[in-house]
Amino acid sequence: MRIPWTTLACLATLMFPLGQIDTVCASDIDAELADLINEPSRSDLFARVIAADVAEEGPLSEQDIESFDLRGPFAFPDDAETDRTTGLPRDKSLFCIDVSHHQGGGIDFGSMRKQGIRCVYVKATQGIRYKDPRFAENWSALGNLPDSDKLYRGAYHFLTADDDATTQASNFLRLVQKHGGFKSNDLPPVVDLEWDIGTLGGPDRWRKYKAGQIIDKTLKWLSIVEKETGEVPMIYTARAWWREAIGSEDKFEAFSRYRLWIADYSRSSAAVEVPKVPRNADWDLWQFSDRAAITIGFDRGVDANIFRGTEAEFLSNFGLN
Repeated sequence: MRIPWTTLACLATLMFPLGQIDTVCASDIDAELADLINEPSRSDLFARVIAADVAEEGPLSEQDIESFDLRGPFAFPDDAETDRTTGLPRDKSLFCIDVSHHQGGGIDFGSMRKQGIRCVYVKATQGIRYKDPRFAENWSALGNLPDSDKLYRGAYHFLTADDDATTQASNFLRLVQKHGGFKSNDLPPVVDLEWDIGTLGGPDRWRKYKAGQIIDKTLKWLSIVEKETGEVPMIYTARAWWREAIGSEDKFEAFSRYRLWIADYSRSSAAVEVPKVPRNADWDLWQFSDRAAITIGFDRGVDANIFRGTEAEFLSNFGLN
């Protein structure tokens, strides 16, 4: 594949601090990348996680689904403020959402802090060819919130199996830089490592590669982004995918120095509010739903995530002020 000269020029800048990226390099990235339009949504990928959970634990009845705190239905702000089983305040639970173009535009981020939401992750790029068409809008809106409505924001990249990891990292960094860059109080960058499918129900492209190749590609992306931002990134994945694509959970040791954002929708995890994680690794965020409701400012389902701890512990964990 022929790489545009602007991309090659930007790859050369990876030896310098992110703030020194050439203006021309940064300004061309929007034109170079196509908008994501028809790729499978996060909900489509969730279906694979849920299918794996059902295979492991048996089918869920509607009564089962209703009975677990984090399984659903989950609505902000009520379920973020009070544990529905005990009726006690959730004084050690902090909630975040993640959004992409699948949620559409016009999200009222200014209403979310009042509803128990403290942070938002925004999809930025996918592979080497695509940007999320709502990234610039979402990133700017979050960055311009007044202090009274402030939310911690972060950006993530969807890692694809067949594309070069260095170019994927470069495009991610360039797009964020083009639209204001990372600020000192932003959340760490994230690489999304899961099913890479072209069509709904299609094969996972990662299955063509050996476990070591997948791990090496992911580590390459993580190391480049860490070097350029000065921030240890976070990895998003699901144990169900890991078992399919990698096999041995012991291999997760390769990512032990990175923060972990885990996806898990199993009923047993919801019952005890502890997700299933490869190798029982420590986790930082747990994505437990793709259809949480927001009472004010948005009328579609969103991905909901929980951090187990106080807000002070959240700030300390992510190195925020």
